[in-house]
Amino acid sequence: MSFSVYPGDFVAMIGPNGSGKSTLCRVLRGIVPTPAAARVEVGGEPAGSAPALRMTCYTADNDHVPRFLSAQEYVRFLARLHSAPGRRIRFDPAAVDRLFATLGMGGRTRELMSGYSHGMVKKTQLAAALLVSRPVTVVDETMNGIDIEAQYRIEGMLRDYCAAGGAVIMCSHDFSMLQRCANRVIMLDEGYIVEDAYTESLARQSTSIEALVTSYLGVGGG
Repeated sequence: MSFSVYPGDFVAMIGPNGSGKSTLCRVLRGIVPTPAAARVEVGGEPAGSAPALRMTCYTADNDHVPRFLSAQEYVRFLARLHSAPGRRIRFDPAAVDRLFATLGMGGRTRELMSGYSHGMVKKTQLAAALLVSRPVTVVDETMNGIDIEAQYRIEGMLRDYCAAGGAVIMCSHDFSMLQRCANRVIMLDEGYIVEDAYTESLARQSTSIEALVTSYLGVGGG
């Protein structure tokens, strides 16, 4: 497997369950060690190293967050965690309040996350990543469980983030969402890349992301 992700890329990472999508995301974040025979880098730094970790925000498919913190405290914690020596990420409580209000959580940012629903935790994970705004944001099925209005708002924010030079790698089985957001598709199967194409190229072939997957799997669909 060999590929590079560039500033501005919004990559839809797709494939059957067990194809290696989440494992790859965890390697990028340093949660899973890079295999001995592999080289994985973020911004030229080895995945899992302190510089690479500071460049990458990872939002997981689970809702494991420090629930003894409030959303304000969680964003401040992530800002400190991703700050480099002498280059502190600015924490703006007012910006946290504004973004959370946009996502239907106005007035809730100073409550402990222990009182949040599953959907609220998901929105908090994604909002925190957007606020910290690292060069690479990895979204591993994090959109599951979010209400539709907030989902569309977050999609727009992620697209804006890419337009400003960020890069998103998103794992999801929601092909409609990926079609709206992604400009590139990487499909994995059993740890191998079986497709790597920009959506403009697929569109010229009158092919959607869903059609690409269903054709590869040999099942019905658009």
